Amino acid sequence: MALGNWADVAFDLEGKPRAGVFRAPTGVRIEIYKNWVYVKRGGSVIMETASCDLNVRMVDACSTTRLVASRTDGVLFVAVLHADYSAAGQPTAFSGMVGLGCYGYEGDEWVGVREQQLEGLTAFVPVVEAAAKPKRVAVVPAVASARAWEAATDERRSEADAALEVARRRHAEARQALADMRKVRGLVRVDGDAPALTGATAGKPWSRDYPACRHCGTTERAHGGRGLCGRDYQRWMKGAIEGDY
Repeated sequence: MALGNWADVAFDLEGKPRAGVFRAPTGVRIEIYKNWVYVKRGGSVIMETASCDLNVRMVDACSTTRLVASRTDGVLFVAVLHADYSAAGQPTAFSGMVGLGCYGYEGDEWVGVREQQLEGLTAFVPVVEAAAKPKRVAVVPAVASARAWEAATDERRSEADAALEVARRRHAEARQALADMRKVRGLVRVDGDAPALTGATAGKPWSRDYPACRHCGTTERAHGGRGLCGRDYQRWMKGAIEGDY
């Protein structure tokens, strides 16, 4: 499924494709959104994160829902396992979901989910299966406990909101840079066998403020934004390049 510039894919425990949303009998809804994962209860978002190891347990229902999420190189990997138990504490039924969310463009081309990202998901699942006990346990037997949990996670939610705002701002800057590039392309026409435009035109600087790309140091590719060439700007937008550009 595609969401704007983002793509995701998900499978059930039998390897069959499914939507990237898991509704657990414990009352939580786990949803892949871009390269974040949302944990919801009722109509409220109780967690927005890209990395967690969380166990939600309903005492009276004798069931647990475990969520493990990790983001690597801008790609979110998610695994959800729900288990129901008998009165004797033996598991009686399992359900779940594994999936990923990623940026769907490579340059100006839509490519969706890449093969190497699916390979990364395949490698992620055994790690989850072999993991130790969850680092964080939340018992949610009733609405009051759910509200207490929400209060305890306010700080994490604030951090997630701030990170989301940064991502939105970068996305807006990228859209503006793309619009500017399209305007430039509309003004240029290459006749006959004349060479195509390169990053730096003879007699003109590579960009208004920088002589070359701040990351790779070359002028082979045109300026994309924030002192980076088009390729490195796209990689920075997707989180593949670290740094305050």
